[in-house]
Amino acid sequence: MAKLAFKMKLYPGMKEEYKRRHNEIWPELVAELNKFQPAVLMSYGTMTKLLAGEQEAGRLRISPVLTIITAEGLALDEYDRVAGAFSTKVGNLYAASECPFMSYCCEQKWLHINADWVVVEPVDANYQP
Repeated sequence: MAKLAFKMKLYPGMKEEYKRRHNEIWPELVAELNKFQPAVLMSYGTMTKLLAGEQEAGRLRISPVLTIITAEGLALDEYDRVAGAFSTKVGNLYAASECPFMSYCCEQKWLHINADWVVVEPVDANYQP
């Protein structure tokens, strides 16, 4: 079975350009979120941490009833930070393109497999059970 992955890298000397281009979108993104006032905030962990920083700084002013982290988790203390920044519960959703509802975390921050819909089989490096 072929192993496939996507790895993104910056060209040498382009770090500052990358930062400049991405920093330019923040004021507009924050303004649009403030205008939209989402009831649920759902994003990657890295983005959620950045948005929590904007909320803590007072530039972002949203009050979602639920924040859901997807794709990448956070350090355990970061869940509490995000919850405090948005005054909301924070969940973690693990999924795949083939199964967008694979698992969800409980209040103790454990991921639980949606056993009604998903069969998970642990395998070794050779894809053997």
